Amino acid sequence: MGKIKVIFFDIGGVYCRESGACAVMKASNLTNRSFEDVLKIFHEIWKDFGVGNVSPEEYYSFLSSELGIDTGTLAEIWTDDELFVINPDVESLIVELKKRNYTVASITDVDPIHTKIRTERGIYNAFEFVIDSISVRAQKKFGKVIYEKALEMAKTEPEECIMIDDTPEKLVPAKELGMHTILFMDAGQLKKELMEFGVEI
Repeated sequence: MGKIKVIFFDIGGVYCRESGACAVMKASNLTNRSFEDVLKIFHEIWKDFGVGNVSPEEYYSFLSSELGIDTGTLAEIWTDDELFVINPDVESLIVELKKRNYTVASITDVDPIHTKIRTERGIYNAFEFVIDSISVRAQKKFGKVIYEKALEMAKTEPEECIMIDDTPEKLVPAKELGMHTILFMDAGQLKKELMEFGVEI
């Protein structure tokens, strides 16, 4: 196995404790509809919202009409502070990786609302660079484009990289491209699997 040079982290559900699934669960509880049904509705609009083709107003309006939740409540759910709390154990791991001179970057599917909040709160500051679905106009689970852009930015080969994500289907295109992948569960498991790839921590 070649030496690992670049480690890519997802944000929601990995670097930050919670992901958009947290908001979906809240909407599910408010409407007494199943999580799966509500998730399907979010996904329907997210395909466009996550690449910048739909405005925040259109996003909230669509969800409001489909779920019967007013736009103000939806905005509160989607911008709740808990979605932006950094996982301290993952943060510590990143600090250690940087000390060992690994390039630590992020590949993230995001929307105009969350990217603004993340930027304002300095969430991206831990990373050498961030490749996001809006700037690339492509999402992780729909193909290799976002990963190819990340490799181009990193100036490295796929086999020299690891992609960490908490969603299995988003790791498939990365793996097909030749990148190593880790399905994130917790910081302890992540550290163990990184070491199995020869990463020094």
